[in-house]
Amino acid sequence: MATTETKPTPEQEIALLKEQLPAKDATIAEKEQALVVKDSIIDEQLQALDDAEASKDEVLPVINVDGVQYQLTSAKFQHPEKDAVVTAVS
Repeated sequence: MATTETKPTPEQEIALLKEQLPAKDATIAEKEQALVVKDSIIDEQLQALDDAEASKDEVLPVINVDGVQYQLTSAKFQHPEKDAVVTAVS
């Protein structure tokens, strides 16, 4: 015997998709918020590097990455990107 599967009607498919939409919107909003937080952290770190370069201090700033603090020991400033070598602060 062959089994037959009942396919949903187009209206049922639309209703199902509409039910799933709020959950997908929430997931997108969470991902966007995570990006905003990461962008904020990056902006703070770039500002700290800019401040260190502008002040010409011998001591470079301590930055936070995923809850771990790093003391910048050297920096090579390039335009438009900034690269830095970091070592962990104990």
